[in-house]
Amino acid sequence: MEDAETQVAVVGAGAGGMYTALCAARDGARVALVSATPLAESSSYWAQGGLAAALTQDDSPDLHMADTVRAGRGAVRESAARAASGPSASAGKAARSSARRVAAHGASAHGS
Repeated sequence: MEDAETQVAVVGAGAGGMYTALCAARDGARVALVSATPLAESSSYWAQGGLAAALTQDDSPDLHMADTVRAGRGAVRESAARAASGPSASAGKAARSSARRVAAHGASAHGS
């Protein structure tokens, strides 16, 4: 293995690690992204993207919550889905903000 000078080492190549590495690289850092497994074996890959939020005019946090419950096929508690995606839920607001930041870096976001 070749030696490399790195300013930032990011451990984990799931969505969070890849986003962190992308942000650091865009800010001019020399980044090393380290993962114990290939991307196709990461939790983010199996989550099929893993980031969902109501972003468009024809969507809403309530519709997103209903989609989450329906997609869970009986395995999702509605109260938990509402807490995570409802209009006043901090997790829902964070998901919308995160999706917009990811899209600003050039990644496609559902509905954009």
